[in-house]
Amino acid sequence: MPEPGVTFRLSRNDAGQVIDGLTVCHENWQKTLDWYDGKLDDLEFVILECDGRAEAAQMVAVYADLLEVLERHLR
Repeated sequence: MPEPGVTFRLSRNDAGQVIDGLTVCHENWQKTLDWYDGKLDDLEFVILECDGRAEAAQMVAVYADLLEVLERHLR
């Protein structure tokens, strides 16, 4: 059974700020996943704490899905 939804009322500017913050989180998880895959070029990046590659991949997917939903609502 799907989890019940939550409704937020934000100005377009505030929604954009939320999306910007979540985009940074998504990018950081992607860099963490890239580190596990041996593809990280940013030598100064400190990977996010997680239990390994599988969790990093899961978090990349979670943030990608969340951003897709939010961006679709702003169109």
